Amino acid sequence: MNYKNTITLLNFSLGPKNNIIKKLVDYFEDVENIINNFNSYKKNLDFLSEKDKLRIIDAINSNYIDKISKKIECDNINIVTRFDKEYPEKLKYIENSPFILYTIGSISNLNLINKNISIVGSRKATNYGKWVCKKFSKELTQKGITITSGMALGIDSIAHKTCLENKGKTIAVLGSGIDIIYPKRNKNLYEGIKKSGLVISEFPIGSRVMPYNFPVRNRIISGLSDGVLVVEASDKSGTLITATYAGEQNKEIFAVPGNIDNYLSKGTNQLIREGAKITTNLNDILEEFNWNSSKYIKVPKQEVDKFDEIDKKILEFLKEGSKNIIELSEKINIKQQNLLSKLTILEMQGIISQEKGKNFRLKN
Repeated sequence: MNYKNTITLLNFSLGPKNNIIKKLVDYFEDVENIINNFNSYKKNLDFLSEKDKLRIIDAINSNYIDKISKKIECDNINIVTRFDKEYPEKLKYIENSPFILYTIGSISNLNLINKNISIVGSRKATNYGKWVCKKFSKELTQKGITITSGMALGIDSIAHKTCLENKGKTIAVLGSGIDIIYPKRNKNLYEGIKKSGLVISEFPIGSRVMPYNFPVRNRIISGLSDGVLVVEASDKSGTLITATYAGEQNKEIFAVPGNIDNYLSKGTNQLIREGAKITTNLNDILEEFNWNSSKYIKVPKQEVDKFDEIDKKILEFLKEGSKNIIELSEKINIKQQNLLSKLTILEMQGIISQEKGKNFRLKN
């Protein structure tokens, strides 16, 4: 069984227990050996519960891969694993990083998307929230920025629809299997996103909607983006879970202020009190990422001439936006200790700045 089928089978058996899948991959070293040798070594796998062991054995015995292969082909479902070059770089560094993504749509490689903002908010949006969402979605789309959301009712749906209406690219991250449309009334929206963007899920094909799926999928919504814009949210909204993930992932959090008497403004106003950037117009977002110009930032030629090849690679990579030291180290292929010295010098020269969590960006 090849590595892609192996990861698909493990995902079907275990769901989004990516840390467990990683332990299996590390234990067997060669991914393709997991299924072939599972029965022989199952007694040694003390990090797996007996229930999970039985699920994997049942999936192997039921020929699960053969059963879904036709559906994958008929529905044009693409499978991307941690071992594929198309796997999103941004998701490699988040907590519980997904080992597999099921995708349908016109975007073949998420790594080619340089600018991505997630827009999230209440399912029961007010007229004010709807207006704000349409305004920002349209303006971001017209700037060539991809919009990511969760295809739920309310703010999510408005963000996707507005993006499509303005001929932009949008990404929907589902809390169900890639083939399960939820809510059902969003069937036309689902089809539209497939044609002009991408639908993504880490849940096994055929997985029904469960309440606990949504908090899990929210880390992917924030993980794929450069920043998260929260339009409307109550103080107990699931939207705040996405904002929390964004904070843990060192992503920028933007919040639109609302009427203090409206319960759907309590969440956004709370985020602002906690340090989210108060956002009232498009420039509040663009300026944060230096997206006002197509080249983000220009370093004077006389300065560039002083840099060695490593410096130039660092600056080129940072043109995409804020990056943490792990990303830079892997991308540039340099040890973190040596990289940190380079970054410190560039910071002292006033060319880059350091943010929380050892994130670095080009200075304005």
